[in-house]
Amino acid sequence: MNTRHGGFRHWLVVASSILAVSILHFGEIAGGLGLHAIHRELYFIPLLLAAFWFGLKRGLYVAMAVSTIYIAGLVFTGFHHQNPLTAGVQVAIFLIVTALLGRLSDNQRRKQAALIEAGKLETLGQAAGTLSQELKWLMDSIQDIHDKAGGFKDPELERRFNSEMKHAETLSTVLSDFIPERHAVTHAGDLNAVVKTALNNLSQDAAVRGIRFRLNVDVSGCPATTDRESVAWALNKILKNALEATPADKEITVTTKRGADDCRIEVSDQGPGIAEKHMEKIFTPFFTTKPGGQGLALASSRKSLRDLGGDILVSGGPGKGATFTIILPRELNRPSRV
Repeated sequence: MNTRHGGFRHWLVVASSILAVSILHFGEIAGGLGLHAIHRELYFIPLLLAAFWFGLKRGLYVAMAVSTIYIAGLVFTGFHHQNPLTAGVQVAIFLIVTALLGRLSDNQRRKQAALIEAGKLETLGQAAGTLSQELKWLMDSIQDIHDKAGGFKDPELERRFNSEMKHAETLSTVLSDFIPERHAVTHAGDLNAVVKTALNNLSQDAAVRGIRFRLNVDVSGCPATTDRESVAWALNKILKNALEATPADKEITVTTKRGADDCRIEVSDQGPGIAEKHMEKIFTPFFTTKPGGQGLALASSRKSLRDLGGDILVSGGPGKGATFTIILPRELNRPSRV
């Protein structure tokens, strides 16, 4: 059952508890038993359950529904048991408590999801490295046997053999690409230089596609102490994706921004954009919307940057293009690799 968005049984429990407390609340109003304060506090039961199960947004929906029912009961009696000011304070307490617990619940879920994702990526990275090496050895052995046997006499069989070997080589490259080559060098430098180098390396590819690069650098510079090779690797992947998404005669804008604690590199394309339903999945390994895509470039890029204490964010909707933002701390906040 999906507790993040609320399974049917969770909604049923919350709705039933609201109904039960409301029956007591309105029954007490009609009977005048003097239990108003007790029934008022019972409303916290569905509020706490909703915030814990559904998170901030849906928890607040429940809180507003409870507040409406609560105020309706007081209006029905002409605020006999509680004056309007006190009732307003009580509603505010309903909303504040729900918002605080809902935010805590959302944060906890995000942390759990990040830990799960990190574990999956680590396992996947190790498996990818092993499979890539094994595949290369197997390909070398097959190619060696083929060459010693003098190849196939039938040209069609020879063509098919070479085609399949090329496919296997592509798969090996994809697997090895999932773990970027690491260099144990971390030093201070200007990320503007990294960006300019990356654009220069891809300028010919962009020209062939009829795409222009527009560079807006922060004139104050973007100094950061980080692993520049890993940053360049991730930026290269993002720029290549932008080139594939952007039609001819359009441009890709690359912007650097210097903040108090971090530096940012924004890559904005003029492609078709990203559907909202794909936003949460776009950094998931093997998820892709491109025909023939492998779905590893963005996942591995985010992993490499998170290893540096940074991250990648994405924004943009259908028809609006996509913007990927690389965030890097200006000071290294993790142990250097050796």
